[in-house]
Amino acid sequence: MQFVVYLAGLAATVFTMSSIGTVLAIILGVLVSVIGSLILNGIKVREIKDEVDRQRQNPATNATPLSESATDEKLSLSKLEQLAESGDACAQVRLGEMYALGREIPTDHHKASLLFLKAAEKGNPDAQFYVGGMYEQGKVVPKDSLMAMQWYVKAAEGGNEAAQTILASRLEN
Repeated sequence: MQFVVYLAGLAATVFTMSSIGTVLAIILGVLVSVIGSLILNGIKVREIKDEVDRQRQNPATNATPLSESATDEKLSLSKLEQLAESGDACAQVRLGEMYALGREIPTDHHKASLLFLKAAEKGNPDAQFYVGGMYEQGKVVPKDSLMAMQWYVKAAEGGNEAAQTILASRLEN
């Protein structure tokens, strides 16, 4: 969406400029920037696909370290909320999943998205995957395929298998 707004602004600038050479230079600069970004993203996706292939061969490397307290199945909801509020990214993800799915508490996609975003910004790959999905689906945040891919790349780099699979399948298509 931002790109479309940028192009609209560029078009308005083109109509107000008198020099065709300047206009062509601006358009060329935009094209070079976009193409360079696509090439870099393509390289990154290829690296991720290679990593997915390596991990499929050695599944033992796929485990994501979790906070021991946040993964305790008998952990009370109030304790989980305390851990999430104190900044425990694993607790934030687990509580976000509970809100997203309506497990043990009423469904609240807005609260889930806030928790996922907090944990994602701390580098939690599962949360990064969920944030990518939020942007891809456009439920709580505006639909933005580019943002979705950026979060999927971060999640994949962190070892999230689902994100790696999504990126690998999109590379194959």
